[in-house]
Amino acid sequence: MSESRVMVVHVVKGFTLLEVTIALMLLSMLAAYCYATLIPAAHGFKILQEHRDALLQSFDVSRQLRQDISFLAQSSQKHVRSVRVSNDNRGNTSFDSCWLLVREAGRSTLSLVHYFVDESGERAVLVREEKIPFARDFAAKPMQWKIAYVESFDISVMNRAQQWVETLADGQLPKALRIRWRDERGDREWTMPVFLE
Repeated sequence: MSESRVMVVHVVKGFTLLEVTIALMLLSMLAAYCYATLIPAAHGFKILQEHRDALLQSFDVSRQLRQDISFLAQSSQKHVRSVRVSNDNRGNTSFDSCWLLVREAGRSTLSLVHYFVDESGERAVLVREEKIPFARDFAAKPMQWKIAYVESFDISVMNRAQQWVETLADGQLPKALRIRWRDERGDREWTMPVFLE
């Protein structure tokens, strides 16, 4: 008996150069279409992100000011006032400052919080500075927090006659504070009563 061997040949079919070129051309057209579609979407996302950041900054300003005003306290020392305002009006632009004596929750000491506009950079920025009012100047460096870019920051106080004025006489406490600020999104304003007697 003789064995016959059968040889099986596997034929692998490859792609021709023309087929590879067409596939690459279709992939490049698809990539170009996706890129052209996603560029405006990315631009829109960037605009949305800028608006969200501006809203968060605006929220941070009002939230922090409201919190500090709600924690206003009085000192036993007469020369330390609970609320003090300094006005710097330049036509329709204001860069006012205010000092608030606050007792934050969970703290045993009073803090002197100073809101002012720092104009040293390219853009004016609203700064919250906090320090211990009775500490020596060299004892503790004030903590600063840059809250938001502003174009104007205006503070008015309501006196006992319920009139809005720029400043109060020494020893008087305001009935309310009205704070207006302007940024790239427009004007903002809110009024908060002062509950401190």
